[in-house]
Amino acid sequence: MHTSPYQSHRFTDMLKRLLRRDAVSSLKKILSRTHPADVAQVLGGFLPQQRLRLISYVGGDERQAEVIACLRVPQAVEILTDMPLDKVVAL
Repeated sequence: MHTSPYQSHRFTDMLKRLLRRDAVSSLKKILSRTHPADVAQVLGGFLPQQRLRLISYVGGDERQAEVIACLRVPQAVEILTDMPLDKVVAL
């Protein structure tokens, strides 16, 4: 189930608060339970380094690849170019 724009905005705000607090375990729990398309939808509201952090919190390589596959091409390219090469190969 995909989020509405209102829910997306609330979700983005919550993730930003958790990032500021460096609440890694909460971020991992929430992002691992969120549909990859919904995670991809809200990533546009974050700075590039924050996107990388959030992608790393969604789960393993397969799940990270699912989220990246749901991104718009420019965002996906940006994230992949910022990742270490061995990580990109693993995805």
